[in-house]
Amino acid sequence: MNHLPIIGKSLQMDLSQVIDSQPRIRKEKSSEDIVLQPKLIRPFGGIFLCPKGATFDHGESAVLFYQGAKGSNQACLKAKVVQVETDETGRQTIALLFLAMIYQGSETAENDKPMELACLQDYLPLAWGNHPWFFKHRVQFKVKSFIRNGMVLKFQRDIKSLTPSTVIELTIVLPSIGVYRQKVQIHQVDYQEHRENNTCTAHFLSPSAELMNAISRYLLSTPPPTQRSEIEALGYPFPEFDSASVFNFVSSESDLNEALSLRLRAYRDRHGANLEAFKNLDAMTDRFDSHSVIFTMRVAGEPVGTGRLILNNGRTELSEIGSMAKLPDWLWKAGFVEFSRFATDEAYRGRDVFSGLSLHASRVAHQLGYRYIVADCEAHLLPMYKKRGAKSLGVSFTHPLEGIPLQVIYYDLKMLRLLTRFLAPRSWAKTWGALIEYYQPK
Repeated sequence: MNHLPIIGKSLQMDLSQVIDSQPRIRKEKSSEDIVLQPKLIRPFGGIFLCPKGATFDHGESAVLFYQGAKGSNQACLKAKVVQVETDETGRQTIALLFLAMIYQGSETAENDKPMELACLQDYLPLAWGNHPWFFKHRVQFKVKSFIRNGMVLKFQRDIKSLTPSTVIELTIVLPSIGVYRQKVQIHQVDYQEHRENNTCTAHFLSPSAELMNAISRYLLSTPPPTQRSEIEALGYPFPEFDSASVFNFVSSESDLNEALSLRLRAYRDRHGANLEAFKNLDAMTDRFDSHSVIFTMRVAGEPVGTGRLILNNGRTELSEIGSMAKLPDWLWKAGFVEFSRFATDEAYRGRDVFSGLSLHASRVAHQLGYRYIVADCEAHLLPMYKKRGAKSLGVSFTHPLEGIPLQVIYYDLKMLRLLTRFLAPRSWAKTWGALIEYYQPK
């Protein structure tokens, strides 16, 4: 079974919670829970051994339950079965791709929200520094939330000498963003009966533009999505387009409708397409969606692009392109996934959303253990795709829905990594350059 080798960046959590808690899985439209035995866990997915008699189908969706950290509620992950193997006794081993984490807890009314942006509990930034009064004494904090020109910190130690107006130089770690040094001034200290509930408010002293941009990027990268108006209301700059982009897997009906709506708007405007077929969202889904990983690209919570990876599992009937065009035997033997249904919101066309979607799809494909990605394009766009590393298979077909002649192309992720690293044509580096560091073995 293919492993899920590289740590994913779209979902961060304490994986020991899953391994230690005997996770349970529940199929969609079922009330029965099945206890799984974890064999391999990564932030992007995992491999689990099923009990005897439990069966799963390739492409099936389910919910994985586990008990969170001490004192926290039960949490769950929406997941998709991306591979199934059955041993000689009939017992299945399944590979799950984690699509989204669901957090349980009370909701705050819109009008009651304070003027602060809370940090995700399982994804808290850290801060520490030397105590200004005591030699070699360190103060350590977790960042609870960000406020205008500052942050709310919580700490466990009973630091009685931490008083308002104290100035501390902190090292601040923003997960998946970076490490920054910043002087802060303590404005308020709130000691509670329980040591772990102590909090203080710290204001930045002459913060750098780099730190302010990094905080914005962190807030945009964690669920629930932070709106642009919320960030700017607290005085933080909205980052550049590339930094503001966040990718989410489609894991609910509302997510799917957003992706289908993007497809509908994009394909309705496509030159030469069969416009009669594009009347409603139902026309934008097909039998391949059930065993695909569908994702959206968001900017400040708004969907701007979508695409999918079809997991054909080496079967012609599960392959969109393979069911319409003759693909070479070596490709079937090696295994591949398919780029499909890429669409960009009309307001964001020309801003290189396609490159972002391609990069994210290639990361997912790599994490699932695939080297080859198959896609299609119109003939007049073939030179552009070749400049970005694609190769033509010399095969063409006419899509029955779109009515447009299409060329079959493929990407070799291993060769793209080597060529981008050593030759680095500008057009290749634009699309695939970010993969170099991502793919480097540790």
